Formats: sequence, C-alpha cells, structure tokens
Amino acid sequence: ILISSVSGKARLNSLQVGGGVLRSGFNGLGMNYMTYVDYASESTTVTAIADSAGDTITINGESQESGTPKTINLSPGGNKVTITVTSADTTVQNTYTLMINRLEKGLIAAGDHHALALKPDGTVVAWGYQEKGEATVPEDLSDAVYVATGTYHSLAEKSDGTVIGWGSNSYLQTEAPSNVKNPLSIDTGSSFSQALMPDGTVINWGSSTNDPPSDIPEILELDVGGGHSIALANDGYITCW
Repeated sequence: ILISSVSGKARLNSLQVGGGVLRSGFNGLGMNYMTYVDYASESTTVTAIADSAGDTITINGESQESGTPKTINLSPGGNKVTITVTSADTTVQNTYTLMINRLEKGLIAAGDHHALALKPDGTVVAWGYQEKGEATVPEDLSDAVYVATGTYHSLAEKSDGTVIGWGSNSYLQTEAPSNVKNPLSIDTGSSFSQALMPDGTVINWGSSTNDPPSDIPEILELDVGGGHSIALANDGYITCW
C-alpha cells in the first residue's frame, strides 16, 4: 500500500524549470509550485532530483531519471505538471504539482485613460490620466511579475505571489483578499478586480455584482471588460457573466 507523506521518504531534493524561477523558492516539504516563462517559449524543461538514491520519479505519468531534464510542451496560459516520487521500497509516494504559466499578457496593460509597462527588473512605469492616482506606481514596488489596469485603478502581482493595487478604491477593488496568492493571472474591470487561481477558480473583489457564478467549471483563461467577464472553461465552452 502506498502511503502519501510529505516527510521522510519519497521527497524531491531539487526542482528546476528551464527559463523560469520557482515562486517562493523550493522546499522539499512543499507540494505545490509555480513559475512564469516568456510567451515566446513553446516548451521548457523540468528537472527533478530525488532526495534518496533508489527512489523513482514520474513526470506527467512517464518514468523519468532523477536529474535528467524532461521537455514539457507549453500551451498559452497555465500548464500543470505533476511529479510523483516513489520510495525505493515502494511503500511511500508523494506527488508534487508544478504550474508553469506561459505569459500571454501582463507585461503591458491599458486602462481607459492610462497605461502600465512592466520592465525586466520588476519595476513598473505608468503614464496617462491621473485623476484618482491610477498612474502613480507605489515607490516600493520593485518585484512585479504581472500588471493589469482598470478604469481608475491598477494592479500588480509581486514575485512573492501577492497582489497589490493603487488608484480608485471606492469598492475596495485595489485590496486583494488574503486568499489571492500565486494567481495564474489578474485582471480588472471598472470597479472590480479578478484573479484566476491555479485550481481553475476565479476570485472577485471590489463590486460584488461581478462575482462569478457558483456553478462554473474549471477555468483555463480569463479576460475582463469594464463590467463583465469572459472565461474559457476546461470543457471547451465560453462562460460569461
């Protein structure tokens, strides 16, 4: 009988992604990881090293030698990779989840009257209309990985997976909930903000009239307009609200 455990046997010593840096670093006891790669990357490599000699590794269900890079083909948006480690005596098994997000947006963003650009060093440049502070980037923001703009507010996801906002906050649209951590993408409407999470759920904050339906399936891609949202679900259908 295989026993799932995050301690003792069947652990990874290292997990690396070509062209990407694991968010929050690697910890062999953590089971979920995320990274971003450039949109131009149609594939990348995943290298998993077992903590103990004799342990076996599978990546997406295929046997993989410890320390040998495996090529992963990437679709735009989120790409889920599962790495399973089985102890040498086959009594313990652990499965790690790696989400590789192939960025297709988030490097530049345009609101109604202002714009943002994310620079390679993690700083953000803003220009345009300044009625409610939407183009005033926080001075201490130096590690952004994703940006989004609304009508009068702006958002940025930081390298630690948290989301910050600035500008108009009449509906608390700049204050991301504490459960918004390491989203796949963020987007903004006129008075609300949304995040697509690794598990395919959508979190809304700001105006509650834009809360997603309770019965929507797993979401693969999200886009937001001034007062509505559109999403591609894992069943291939488009859902709007």
